[in-house]
Amino acid sequence: MEMNDFEELAILTEEWWYMMDKLKKAKSTFYDVKAVQYDKIPYDQKVSDPTLKKFLYIDSLERETAEAGLAKHNKWWLIKERIEKMEKPYSEMLEGYYLYHWDIEKISGFMHITPGEGFRLKREAVEQYEKLYSDLPK
Repeated sequence: MEMNDFEELAILTEEWWYMMDKLKKAKSTFYDVKAVQYDKIPYDQKVSDPTLKKFLYIDSLERETAEAGLAKHNKWWLIKERIEKMEKPYSEMLEGYYLYHWDIEKISGFMHITPGEGFRLKREAVEQYEKLYSDLPK
């Protein structure tokens, strides 16, 4: 089953937050040991010194977190660029709901429509987005 852009963005965001939590936990566990600034220790020294090898794990977590954040950021901007090319009420609905995580009632209030019309507009906007961009590469 193929995911649409919005589902993929949600998964990338979830993975990024998971990595952020994992990194925060690892840093709080390891960095509370001593008042040393391990970020300033050269990588070669971390590799050669057996007492510092556990901090290589944090380096790898930071790299994975950065990669997850970059993937999320790239997908977010791709969707934003595509949404901006759509007609006005559809683009406002998709941008508010999927990119800024506002609820339908809030967006409907800004657009001066009822929540029921907002849900209908969201459904139509997603259909229009998928029709326009389903055949393009991700």
